[in-house]
Amino acid sequence: MCHTATGAAHDRPLHKEDIPLIEASYLNCLGGHAVSKIVDALTDHHSPQPAVLIAVLEMAHRARHKDRGMYPWSMMPFSALDLDTLERVQTDEMAAFHTVFESMALAERNMDLLNDVLASELGLQLRLVCDCGCISDDFETDILGSMAYQEVNFIRSVAEAAGTKVIRVPTFASSEWTSRDLDMGPQEIESYRRMWGILRMLPHRSFDVSALVAGQVSYLRHLKGKQALAA
Repeated sequence: MCHTATGAAHDRPLHKEDIPLIEASYLNCLGGHAVSKIVDALTDHHSPQPAVLIAVLEMAHRARHKDRGMYPWSMMPFSALDLDTLERVQTDEMAAFHTVFESMALAERNMDLLNDVLASELGLQLRLVCDCGCISDDFETDILGSMAYQEVNFIRSVAEAAGTKVIRVPTFASSEWTSRDLDMGPQEIESYRRMWGILRMLPHRSFDVSALVAGQVSYLRHLKGKQALAA
């Protein structure tokens, strides 16, 4: 899914000066070497937004602390599912992370690199579930083969395929949130508050999109030229 920048300070490519600000909240748990390797995996021929790095580090942090909420593993839905109506409900904090994950946010290659690092450095894994959510647990856990994953993946895929309403609410204390039977509880809410606290402190950064991709544009034009000559 394509998105147009909103102008928010954090709605932009990850900058190298963001990394110390983000990792400060996770170094004690994950260690500097592992965090550095995670950054390398996320940014290898790929330009994620800051929210992606925050979410990945947060999920690793939760998995190490066995912070599981209602699920058998650490789970972060990027929208809460109303179990009565199948509507998706988001607070402003959730929406900021949903935006960068709605197209999976990471190329398949980067996901492979990331899981290699998570396994070797922390003994963990990160998996994605339909309708924008991520799961983290010990590397040995069979997440994808579990009944919990399969059931969650199916119900969320039905909600997405049917196009049930996405309801935006200001806060987790809003009546539109508290009155619903949602698949999120205190652990997930606290996790979002922690991530949002990091994301909103990031400053605006200036960047030149054309300069960032000049080499790649030249490469694609070269491929296009070769195709034209072969026609």
